[in-house]
Amino acid sequence: IVSIIIYIRLIPTFEKNLQKLNNNNERRKKSNGSALQVLSKILCSNREERIFFRFASNMMRNEREFKLKVYPALGFSFIFPFIFIFNQLQYRGFESIASGNSYFNIYLCALLLPTVTMMIKYSGKHKGAWIYKVIPLKEVAPIYKGTIKALVSRLFLPIYSIECIIFMSIFGMRIFWDLFVVFLNILLFTVICFKILKKSLPFSEAFEATQQNNGLIVFPLMLIMGALGAVHFAFTLFPYGVFLFIVILILVNFLLWKKAFILSSYGAKKH
Repeated sequence: IVSIIIYIRLIPTFEKNLQKLNNNNERRKKSNGSALQVLSKILCSNREERIFFRFASNMMRNEREFKLKVYPALGFSFIFPFIFIFNQLQYRGFESIASGNSYFNIYLCALLLPTVTMMIKYSGKHKGAWIYKVIPLKEVAPIYKGTIKALVSRLFLPIYSIECIIFMSIFGMRIFWDLFVVFLNILLFTVICFKILKKSLPFSEAFEATQQNNGLIVFPLMLIMGALGAVHFAFTLFPYGVFLFIVILILVNFLLWKKAFILSSYGAKKH
């Protein structure tokens, strides 16, 4: 009886707090939407690309099944670089590691990028993919380009930023430009993954239709990432090599990000 009385007395307070919570959620959604709008204007070159950037960002943030499939892989990509450094502590001192070139282990965070890129075409709400058939677009480039940019900025970049802070605290500011090279190499690697992997419109297939044969492509893609890291290491062996490599990577990224998403006509790609 006492509990019922207390409950009745507290109902107005509960409802008032619940209303405040709902209002806060609305404000948060508005603020997230405005931040996403600004980010899309910075990263995307045209209106269509910005639309699909925001669409893909919302799907990655809100779809539960997609997060269950992808987020564990992102967790592993965050852990991998540190596992190899911790293993070296068994036979090397911390000062020896900090003065060496073990910071190249940060490339390991990109090894699962092909898997994440491959998963972008799956969705628990794939039946809504009919929307692609009614959108008046002449080509698929804005769809793919906006989605891949959303993947990099929303899923990978936060993890990489945290790892950069930790790595610079271990190895010092001397590796700043090397970390910038790693980021440019990863952007290049993302485009390579997109070109090699089988293409389907984003979020247009059921998770049950996951093709196991795509897993065979992941290993060669990892070798490509290793090759890019080896080229990076080679440029560090001579003076100002890192800065020369930065210029090369900026030019290559500019050309590939501009050309790689130009595919066949839009009608040929709709399913």
